[in-house]
Amino acid sequence: MKSIILSFILLVGTASFSDAQTIPVTWDKTTVLIFDQPIQSVDRGNRYLLSAQDDHARNVLKLKAGSKELPETNLHVLTSDGNIHAFDIIYQEQPELTTWDLRKSASAKTTIPSYGLDRSDFEELAVFLGNEFSQIIKKQNRYEVYFWLRGIYYQKGLLFFDLGAKNTSTLPFEVLGPEVKVLDAKSKKQASSREQVLKPWMDFSEIQPVLVQDQSQSLLMAFPAFTISNRKRLVFYLREKNGDRELQLTLKGKKLLEAIPLPMFHTKPTIAHGSGEL
Repeated sequence: MKSIILSFILLVGTASFSDAQTIPVTWDKTTVLIFDQPIQSVDRGNRYLLSAQDDHARNVLKLKAGSKELPETNLHVLTSDGNIHAFDIIYQEQPELTTWDLRKSASAKTTIPSYGLDRSDFEELAVFLGNEFSQIIKKQNRYEVYFWLRGIYYQKGLLFFDLGAKNTSTLPFEVLGPEVKVLDAKSKKQASSREQVLKPWMDFSEIQPVLVQDQSQSLLMAFPAFTISNRKRLVFYLREKNGDRELQLTLKGKKLLEAIPLPMFHTKPTIAHGSGEL
């Protein structure tokens, strides 16, 4: 008992606290909290408050009410920067907001200027596209890792590439990228091709998800709309951190012209199944 009290005192002495924020949760929808740093530990004030750390993003915490009679309670989240985030949790049947982006840095909360798309919308879109049926446009399978492109979409000046990956090996695959380049096709007079690296407006590269065996991950990317000549190639590279596994997908310029309108994911009704489980 003394060791537990001493550990708590040391924790309080080294960590900084943030003011408690009220977060509503409900029975048939998941509430998502996004932090600046990876989550170290979570303390729930009530066992009927369900929580789970995201398998892909270590700075994301998912919450749900395990009972419709969930009493008002609290939640403390310790992140790797030493901050303890305090929350008051209440039950609401229909919360107005279910995604809470708590990141402070401007780079982490980038909004695409004039496009009306923020990080929360982007993550919601990735989930939506991942659940939609679509034919695979391009794929590669190497080193027991699958890398694919399922769709190219256009909306309000942006091109979206619905990329994804799956690891079927027993060794985890920590994702780097995808990195995107435009390559000039080689000619007889050229010894090598020129390349241009494209920087996306928004992607998941900051998260660097780790794919464990039989785990899939959306790698959605958004760029300001562009075209390339059919003499050039658009190449997506997927690499492994601390490893040599690398996959790539190559598209001709004419493939970009086949982009279709982005589905209206934010207007589709959500069918709630009151499972009470995360």
